[in-house]
Amino acid sequence: MPDGYPSRQELRRHGWLPVPRQRLPFPSTVAASTNDPLASFPRVGELARDGGSRLVDVGPVGHLNPAAGHGRWPRAVELLRELGLPPSSFPSA
Repeated sequence: MPDGYPSRQELRRHGWLPVPRQRLPFPSTVAASTNDPLASFPRVGELARDGGSRLVDVGPVGHLNPAAGHGRWPRAVELLRELGLPPSSFPSA
């Protein structure tokens, strides 16, 4: 893991590992960066496939979280719409 991130042991201790590999019982989308330092795009693709999720390539944007500098993300609203979710369930984007 890159500096500043929890070790694999810490992730396992807090229940983040192992990553579930079962098919999800509902429609899902995984948005993935092509240069995320925490998970390679091919690995995320495998996890999406195993979960029955649609994989969306969002380009080389690093790790997708607020700590990496990502704030409001209008594309998320588009992805939620594509899943058929009602607008009242959308976060403010």
